Amino acid sequence: MLAVFAIEIRRLRRGPSIWVIAALLQIVLAWYCLSALEQYLILQSKITSSEGGPGLTTWLLAHFSFPSAFALLLTVPALSMQSIAAERREGSLTQLLVAPISASSISFGKFAALATVLSAYVGLALLNVLLLSILIPLDLPAIGVAHLSLLCLTLSAAAIGMFCSSMTSSPVAAAFSSSAVLLVLWLMGGSKTNVVAGLSVESLSLPSHLGRGLQGVAHSADFTYFFMVTMMALVFASRRIANLRSNGAA
Repeated sequence: MLAVFAIEIRRLRRGPSIWVIAALLQIVLAWYCLSALEQYLILQSKITSSEGGPGLTTWLLAHFSFPSAFALLLTVPALSMQSIAAERREGSLTQLLVAPISASSISFGKFAALATVLSAYVGLALLNVLLLSILIPLDLPAIGVAHLSLLCLTLSAAAIGMFCSSMTSSPVAAAFSSSAVLLVLWLMGGSKTNVVAGLSVESLSLPSHLGRGLQGVAHSADFTYFFMVTMMALVFASRRIANLRSNGAA
């Protein structure tokens, strides 16, 4: 797995896409952060005069962390589509399939490289808030929980993107399919339909397990949900790679 991780991280680092995405993402995140701060300063007199008005940390979590989640999700298909689909199209995946490496090592190694890049992207979001904390006192534990939730969301989306990438040799199709799956999982948050007794469609959606975390409240059920989604997607991707190896198709 470490060998696959090293190969994948070098491939990602050599390509221009991660640097272009990082630059564009930082511009968007900085704009979100400054806009949230500007809105707070404009409304500060009304907020402080009202009883139980939100503090700056609560305001930032609501007006910066939530938009940041959308921005980070948009970067995932652009990166995950290259993990397997691009290599199948170029024919370079054959070298991994014939190597004495298990299918799970391939999928988990590629995911680890993708997770490293995406963790750096979440770090960009956190950096914007930490720069503000130098000048303004903020509730850093709540901010840490919010960005940990952002990381869990991003990694689970990356695992889904990897599975979608393993299903096709077209990176564009992989990007569209992963975006569609993430959109469905997001829109499921508005459904109250029961799947089985005590389990609703809404409880399986991304927003239902993201809201508390982005408000700075850690809940074990939310982190367990993201962990299970990530592991299931990686297991499916491993099975797909194993099938490609057994069928001799890359």
